[in-house]
Amino acid sequence: PGKASGVTSLYFMEEGQRKTPSQEGLPLEHVAGDRCIQEDLLGLTFRISPHAFFQVNTPAAEADLLWFEEW
Repeated sequence: PGKASGVTSLYFMEEGQRKTPSQEGLPLEHVAGDRCIQEDLLGLTFRISPHAFFQVNTPAAEADLLWFEEW
């Protein structure tokens, strides 16, 4: 089932562990697969950890990268 769905990384967090809106310091348990996922955008490869913010809207993420490049 995991391969068919494309899931490459699985973490567990017990409900009620969040004490602040921040993702930092959340107690996560790595269950299976890779510890980070990878996303390729505009020829760059990003390793994304469970606590990281990453724009999931690909066209918006690419627009951000192009803006940063011009800056």
